[in-house]
Amino acid sequence: MFLARLYLQLGVFLDYYTGQHDPSLTNTLRQTLGMPEADDLICQIPEQQRSLFPQFGVDSNWPPTFLLHGTNDTAVPVEESRHIQALLRKAGVPVTLLEFEGKEHSFDCQPEVETLLGGAFDAVASFLRRCLQ
Repeated sequence: MFLARLYLQLGVFLDYYTGQHDPSLTNTLRQTLGMPEADDLICQIPEQQRSLFPQFGVDSNWPPTFLLHGTNDTAVPVEESRHIQALLRKAGVPVTLLEFEGKEHSFDCQPEVETLLGGAFDAVASFLRRCLQ
């Protein structure tokens, strides 16, 4: 468990999860950040690893989605949630993104999080109740 958290914090989890260290999948993806087209990114990812990236499968059949993301996330940049939100909107899928200023990746596991962010968690619970009825 501690190693998984360390790999996540170092931003190299994908390398260990996929076993692709040489070339590093993480470094390959970092080099493609900011590419304008999804095709530019997808061609950098080995075909057997593409199913790990939900942004390549977005279509109108995607379920309604509620995203929570800290703006200081060092494991998964907040731009990833913004990107998938834009893809979902373009596909006509109901999507909500809540960003938490200054929060890291596991902000929801911090002490007193229920007191500080309970309203946001209540919004997620309400969303789930509506979608799962």
